[in-house]
Amino acid sequence: MRSREREREDWGRLALTLEERAAVAQLRELGGPMDWLRWAEDAGARRAVVVQPGRAIEDVAADYQRAGREVLGWSIRYRASVKGVINRFIKEQGLEGVGIRMVSREMVRAWVVDRVPAEATRRLHRAILAAFWRWAARMGEADAGVVEGITWERARRELVGRKPAWLRGQVDAFLDALDGPMVPGWVLRFGAGIRSEEVARMRWKDAQPGAWYGVDLKRKEIHLAPEWTKAGRYRRAYDLPPWVWKRLANAERDPDGWVVPRRYRDESGWRYRQAWKLGTRRALKAAGLPAMPHNLARHTWASHAYHRSLEWAMEVMGHMEGSRVFLTHYKGSVSARESAEYWV
Repeated sequence: MRSREREREDWGRLALTLEERAAVAQLRELGGPMDWLRWAEDAGARRAVVVQPGRAIEDVAADYQRAGREVLGWSIRYRASVKGVINRFIKEQGLEGVGIRMVSREMVRAWVVDRVPAEATRRLHRAILAAFWRWAARMGEADAGVVEGITWERARRELVGRKPAWLRGQVDAFLDALDGPMVPGWVLRFGAGIRSEEVARMRWKDAQPGAWYGVDLKRKEIHLAPEWTKAGRYRRAYDLPPWVWKRLANAERDPDGWVVPRRYRDESGWRYRQAWKLGTRRALKAAGLPAMPHNLARHTWASHAYHRSLEWAMEVMGHMEGSRVFLTHYKGSVSARESAEYWV
């Protein structure tokens, strides 16, 4: 009884029935463990688990959005994203009027993993639903464990194919199908493992007289300024594949000196405009390649770089966590023979 009362107090899910309470009161009169076991067996057959449904999920979601607007300081764009994702989840899963405690992690997993095809979209939807459930748990409305353990690794492997990394032939086919101004940005992502948002903030080295940071075609090095990188630290990329410098030397340059022209990115350098996304889709279709998962270019480079030198790959990519990321994400994605072809 004490154990089940603790569960009810902590999680608000389980409660003893009146029949069970009466049986527990009679338990004190029983003689020993065997009598207790017989009581547990009889009472267990009649035990009823009472699930407290809680408030309707749409009402809790409305409070969450109100808190985001008045307390958490969300932007208008993020408020629209949160509202759209949660409302879509409630509608497609048929949860109108259902208590939030009645929603299981299987329901959330089935919707996030199976109903959302693109990996980047799945990542966003899971992040929004996870934040919503964590907030609801802090408010005493729900169980935060609903969103724990939701993964889409299996679905991602099915979408990408054999491995989440491309081979040299696939990269060449994609780069050849791109529009000229888009080539340098994708070459730096596939050939140097630079993040997409870092590429959007990069400039060519000779864009300004005496510039130190940027793409140095003479020394065949890339110097990333601290304000360009995710960690805010200087980073250098060197010993890159020869095809990287060949494509960069023949690439069409933006007259303003940006690696990614302004018409393809916003002023902050964090987001790419729709023209960049459309150009990428057209190139994938022309090359006969499947949809590109999030960070595929960086994962591809790291998977091939793993076979050359782990310490060098960590330095070029700016990994500060040690080799764990390479061992868990990149090791085994490509073979040594495939990696050798990537560096020709």
